[in-house]
Amino acid sequence: MVVGSPGKTLSLFHPFSAQSIGLPEASIPQVHSKPHIAALRHLADSDWTCSADYLSERRLAYTHTDGQITWRFYPISRTLRNKRREPVFKRETSYWALASVALHPPDLLVLNMSAHTSWMTRAMGKTMTRAGRPYLAMIGGIYYTWSDDVVEYYRGARTIITHTRWQAREIGAIDHLRNARVRVLPLGVDCDHFRPAQERRPDGAPMLLFIGRWQEWKGIHHAVEALRVVRERHPGARLHIVGPYSSPKYLETVRAQIHNCGLDDAVNITGLIPTINS
Repeated sequence: MVVGSPGKTLSLFHPFSAQSIGLPEASIPQVHSKPHIAALRHLADSDWTCSADYLSERRLAYTHTDGQITWRFYPISRTLRNKRREPVFKRETSYWALASVALHPPDLLVLNMSAHTSWMTRAMGKTMTRAGRPYLAMIGGIYYTWSDDVVEYYRGARTIITHTRWQAREIGAIDHLRNARVRVLPLGVDCDHFRPAQERRPDGAPMLLFIGRWQEWKGIHHAVEALRVVRERHPGARLHIVGPYSSPKYLETVRAQIHNCGLDDAVNITGLIPTINS
């Protein structure tokens, strides 16, 4: 539906700020939505004008361009904040962004948000519908909250994109979404950099890898529990955890879990590793 339609505009919109997901705003172009950005670069080669859009704590909108992709950041108009005065994920709104889409709607808007959606997410979908332009609902995460307005948002989408078949089945189980157009699009991996090792480890023990932000909903504690189970059969198994420390509280919780499971010597926590440039 997308490839082969040159000269059009596409916005990959993230209706949240970097701060609400525990990332420095300046790091967004380097570390966030990397598979999606790779896809945008491919589309840009087919004469699409592509942008990756976010909300921002700054007072004025601004852009950052790298090659054929532009990152656009829109000021937050209102938000709920936690005890550390940080913006709360799903509770951010930018009237700047809504006005921009209303006045200059892209030919295609891809909304990348957790399945819960948010008021901002749903408002963006309605704005595109009023403009007579399609939007795609891309679902991240594995947690769902179904309500009438959430179902209406998904029913209005031209296509619902999930990353796993399990997510697609969850959507298909909702009565009002049984006939929705759902497509499974797994997150891509750059096989030039990440490929199976040619040789197994001498001891044959598995090596587990988790890559993602330190947020509870990312499920790092499940990876630790999986390692504990695997080591019952493979005592030499190890786990590497790679990603930015988005939640110091969760980091300490998992560290305590690792210690209580007797896995201190089996888990390697690296933090964020700089991006590999091709």
